[in-house]
Amino acid sequence: MMWALGFTAVTVVGLAALSVGLLVMQALVGGSVQVLAPESGIASTDAGTFGWAFALAAGVALVTTAGAARLTESTPARRWPPVLQGLAAAAVAALLSLVVLLLRLGIDPVAFLVD
Repeated sequence: MMWALGFTAVTVVGLAALSVGLLVMQALVGGSVQVLAPESGIASTDAGTFGWAFALAAGVALVTTAGAARLTESTPARRWPPVLQGLAAAAVAALLSLVVLLLRLGIDPVAFLVD
């Protein structure tokens, strides 16, 4: 369980970096569009939305990690070394929390990764 929480801390830092990066990217694109085409109606950047999306994704990451770590104790993965158990639990949590972050921001995760 300790390894899983350690890996999840790294995941939360990555989610924060992604959230800030998306916020800066939206602000730059929004500012550029307002300069080049002031008549266009682009939505303004709202930092509160990004904050709530990050908080929700971080909460999902922590809860999912705890649940997946408990789940690995009752599956054949219990024979794995604790580092691999923690990595597996954190990987599941990272994927789910990334999807939650993108969905909360109104970004289709499949299109985000494919396009």
